[in-house]
Amino acid sequence: MVARIDNIPMYGQPEIPRPDFLKKADEDFIKQATSGFGSREAASKAWFAQAERFMNQGNLDYAMRRYNQSWLLNPNNYQPYWGFGRVMLERNKMHEAIQHLEKAIQLCS
Repeated sequence: MVARIDNIPMYGQPEIPRPDFLKKADEDFIKQATSGFGSREAASKAWFAQAERFMNQGNLDYAMRRYNQSWLLNPNNYQPYWGFGRVMLERNKMHEAIQHLEKAIQLCS
């Protein structure tokens, strides 16, 4: 079974190239989310908060989707990387989890 692209941290980027139609959808999402929250940074935090709710409910797929959206809105926000790490830990993918958690720590510094 192949994982859905939105259930993989950072939509699988850079290893999995993003097709043009998804790049366009990303741009539309960013515009809509930013207009609702005033900035990409604020929107990223809001989507992270939604991801955390799903994570706390044990819904890893929905959490990962929201962490991805949080990351898309602000790739310099440490929070989605922390979320990626937590989901990967729950999926017993230790090496990937550590990579994302280290990235989160790096962005906090």
